[in-house]
Amino acid sequence: MLPMDLIIYAGVAAALFFMLFRMLGTNADEGPVKRNPFVDAPEEVKPKTNTRGETVVKATEVHTPPHMTIDESSSVQQTLFQMAIIDKNFDAGQFVSNAKEAYRIVVESFADGDKSTLEDLLAPHVYEAFEEAINARDKAGETMDNEIRSISNADITSAVLDKKNNATVRVKFTSQQVRVIKDKNGVILDGNENYATTLVDEWSFAKDLKNSDPRWMVSETEDGDPSDGPV
Repeated sequence: MLPMDLIIYAGVAAALFFMLFRMLGTNADEGPVKRNPFVDAPEEVKPKTNTRGETVVKATEVHTPPHMTIDESSSVQQTLFQMAIIDKNFDAGQFVSNAKEAYRIVVESFADGDKSTLEDLLAPHVYEAFEEAINARDKAGETMDNEIRSISNADITSAVLDKKNNATVRVKFTSQQVRVIKDKNGVILDGNENYATTLVDEWSFAKDLKNSDPRWMVSETEDGDPSDGPV
C-alpha cells in the first residue's frame, strides 16, 4: 500500500498539471532559448516613421493585419492610441503579431519544460505557477504532446492604461490544437492524437510604457470560455 503522503502529493501534482494543460502545450524540438518576439520584431511590420525618424500615429486608424480584430468600442481604441503616444514604438497590429508568437512560444516551452524561455516571457507570479506544474509533471513521469495546428484569430478585447503608464492589453486567441498526455510508459491518459480541438484562451500582456525594456510580459492566462472560469 502506498504511503498516505505520497498519495496526497500525487493528487496535488495531477491537479496542478491538468489545470495548466487545459490551455497549454505543443510538441517541439529541444533547442536554445527561443527568441522573444517583443524584442525581435520583424522589420517589415515595425511601426512607420517619418523623415525625422518619428513614429507616425493616427487617432482614427489602428493597423489590423489578417486574422486580427480589435474591439471597436471607443474606449479600447482611445486607450491603444494613448499607448502609442506614450510609447512611440507601440503599434497595435505589431503588438498582436508579437502576442500570437509569444502565445505559441509559451505553449511550446511549457510542453518542453523550457523554464528559461518561460521566465523571459511570463510575469513572476505566472512563471511560478508554470514552473510548479512542470515540476509536478516531471515527478509524475508524465509527458505532454501538443501541436498547434493554427491560430485562426487573435483579438484585442480590452486595453487599460493607468496613471503611472502601466499598460495591460487582453488578447483572445482561437487556436486548433492536438493535445495528449501520456504516462511514463507511453499510455495515453488524456486527449486524442488524431483529433484537433478548437480552443479559446484569453491572455493579458502587461508593460510599463516608460520602461525601455520592449517586452510585454504575460500577466494572466485564462480560459476564454466564461462558463469554465479562470484556469
